[in-house]
This record gives sequence, C-alpha cells and structure tokens, in this order.
Amino acid sequence: MISPKFRCWTLFLPLLAFISSGKAECTKPKLEGNVVLTDEANLKNEFLDESDVTLECTNGYVLDHGSDRITCMGGTWSKQELICKKKDCGMPRPVANMQYDIPNGTLFGAFIKPYCDRGYDLQGSSYRQCLANGWTGKSMCFLKKCAKPTEIHNGMIINHSNKEFPDFQDVIQYSCHENYILEGNSSIVCQENGEYSSPPPQCRGKREPASEPTESTPSNFYTNSTLPRLGNESDLRELESTESTLTESTTSNLSAISTPPESQGMVEEASFGQFLKVFGIVFGILILGPGILYAIYRHLKRKGSYDTGEALRTKEELLQKHSL
Repeated sequence: MISPKFRCWTLFLPLLAFISSGKAECTKPKLEGNVVLTDEANLKNEFLDESDVTLECTNGYVLDHGSDRITCMGGTWSKQELICKKKDCGMPRPVANMQYDIPNGTLFGAFIKPYCDRGYDLQGSSYRQCLANGWTGKSMCFLKKCAKPTEIHNGMIINHSNKEFPDFQDVIQYSCHENYILEGNSSIVCQENGEYSSPPPQCRGKREPASEPTESTPSNFYTNSTLPRLGNESDLRELESTESTLTESTTSNLSAISTPPESQGMVEEASFGQFLKVFGIVFGILILGPGILYAIYRHLKRKGSYDTGEALRTKEELLQKHSL
C-alpha cells in the first residue's frame, strides 16, 4: 500500500516538469571582429539559460579592451564587449652591421627587409614577417672578403694582414727587388664588391740611361800634336793652303749639317728639276738625232758628187816634173 507522502510527491512531478521546460536555452553565439570562443566553450553542446562562456582574440590579435565573457539570458546572449587588435611584433632583435627597411610597420602580417652595412654580405632570410609568435626567419651580416693576393715576379708583398683572404678595406702593399722598377699602384685595397681597387703592379728591369751625344772635333782639323812644324816660307805657304782647304771643307760640312729640312727639300727639288732638263735633252738627241742625220744623208745623195780623177792626174804630173 502506497503511503500518503509518496502519493503527494507524485502529484507535484508534472508541475515540476512543466516549470523546468519553460526555461529557454541559447544557441551558439555569433561573435564580431577577431574574437572567438575558447576551446572549452567550443566543446559545449548546449548553452543553458543564465550560463556564461569565455571569449578570446583570434590568432595574431591581442586584447584591446572589454570583458571576455557573455551570458545567455532568456535565450539571448548579452552584448559582446571584447575588442581585439593586431599584435605588434616591434623592432627585431638588433644584429651587428644590419639595418631594416620597414615600409608597412611592425604589426601582425607586416613584412620587413633586412640589409647590411657597406662592406658586409647578407646571409639568411631576405624578408621577415610578423606572425603570432613574432618575427619569422633569421639573418646575419658577414664582412666581405677578397681573393688571395697575387704574388708578383721580381717583387714581394711587404704589408699584409696575414689573412689568407683579406677583409673589406684591407690594404696589400707591394715592393720590387733590387734593380727592378715598380710599374702600377704599389698598394691595392679590398673593396666592398669583393674586388681589389686595381690589378697588382709589375716589376721590370731598370733601363740604362741613354748617353748624351758629345761634340766631337771634325777629323779634318789638326790638333796641336798633328800640326806640321813651320820651317821656311814654302812650308808656311803650304800650311796656309792646307788651312784654306780645311776651312772650305769644314764650312761645307757645317752648311750641310745646319741646313734645315725645308732647305734640303728645296735643294732636292732643284736637283730633280735639273735632272729632268738633262734627261729631256738626251732623250731628244736620241730620238731626233738619227732623223736629222738621215735627212742630211738624203740631201747630199740628191745633190750628187763625182770624182773626175783630175786630182790624181795633177799629182802624177807633178811627180814627173820633180823627177826630171
């Protein structure tokens, strides 16, 4: 037999079911901006009346201001107050001899370009991006180097940094051995492009200085040791005649030496003109001479010449008279 108390509770069960069924539930909230539900809130299948859920900023964004909670009230979510903004990665960590080109700031998603100071090479990422965890990539700057200095023949390197491959702005200095002359730059510098400022110099043998011409005494002149000794007047006259001959010879030689190139050209032209005149005369004689002789011969032949023998008879008569 059912007790009266149990019977009373069974009468209230339909009433309790009706009251509980009257509470409204909320659907999954729709959020604005860069705000999302936390992982815990996403795992819920139902959102009961007067229940709360927690919000957070999406990847790459951080809290700016506002509450991070909303509440289900009578089947409707309370107003979203959370506002998120982009994360600012700030300036990258400083690296020796490196600068950055920052065209669009340092906020989430922005790109920057690293570059090195003069004389340094960039190795690593040529671009870096701001993401949720900070800047991507890594870059370093290394001092530029030049090739091993070239040795030179008959010379040596006298100033060197003792490095196999010189660094930017290192100076290489050369010197030549004794009796050799250095041609080119005695020192070369390692430049920012990895090349030397100029080719290495060369060492060449010394050139003997050219001997200056000396004024020599003409061979025609007598020296004191070769002058004839003066004796009588005939010797004196002979010496004067010799001096006159030597003076004329020396004068002609000096005239030939001192004649400028223009005068020599004129003399050559005059000699060539005389040669043409003589050649013309000889050529005329050779061409016209036989013709003239032939004309004279024809003239004499037409005139005629007969030997009558009178001269022979006169000679015989004179011989007879002489014999008598």
